[in-house]
Amino acid sequence: MQKLRCAMDQLPYEHREAVVLRLHGQMRFKTIAKLQNVSTKTAYVRYRAGLNELKAMLNSEMEK
Repeated sequence: MQKLRCAMDQLPYEHREAVVLRLHGQMRFKTIAKLQNVSTKTAYVRYRAGLNELKAMLNSEMEK
């Protein structure tokens, strides 16, 4: 859990916010887009980018 928190802290704010709002807030991308003042597609891209970055960081941790 600590490694996940550390990895989350390394994400760009917009990506971290999109991931948290989607997973913990169970918000739809349309709602996230309104909160971030961006298009729905941009909100989705930020979410996917955040997940991909987390995956890459956590996978590199596992290899160490």
